[in-house]
Amino acid sequence: MRSGFSLIELLVVVAIIGILASVGLVSYQAYIDTSRDEVSLSDFRSVYKMLDMDKIAIDNAMSGTSQKSANVGKSTTCEAWRDHIITTMNAEKESAFNGTIAVDGNNCGSDDNQSTCNADGTKSYKRGQFMIYCANECSTVEQSTFKIKACVCRGQDKCTTVVGTAATDCTTPPDGRTC
Repeated sequence: MRSGFSLIELLVVVAIIGILASVGLVSYQAYIDTSRDEVSLSDFRSVYKMLDMDKIAIDNAMSGTSQKSANVGKSTTCEAWRDHIITTMNAEKESAFNGTIAVDGNNCGSDDNQSTCNADGTKSYKRGQFMIYCANECSTVEQSTFKIKACVCRGQDKCTTVVGTAATDCTTPPDGRTC
């Protein structure tokens, strides 16, 4: 009687190991993506709370605003503050999915810090990115029409939205829902 394994038995074992490895790899990648989504959501909540606190400080002429609100006063336009936030965030950090973390939701373009305009009138931004925009770009911080808004893209590779200006459009309490 011969000892050892036949060629067919070895091939079956190798095939089974290959199948298990591929299933494990797919599951591991899904786990990594979910973890990155959670990092994006956590970062988003922190930024959203920080901006909320900065707005209160500016409204009440208090000091101690964050770097993202440096030199922002009551007469600063939403557009200027939004652009400063985007520039500061992109200089400090990358998205959990590698790349630009903050994009301009009011303006489209091919620049890394702009959302992409689609033919159907929607705007899109990538997974892990924050889209920051103004309900009215010309409003100053002290005006009642001032509203800076933000959304985070998570759970899919690209998020698409119609950026509205109504008070109810994508107000995004810090639960990180997509638009």
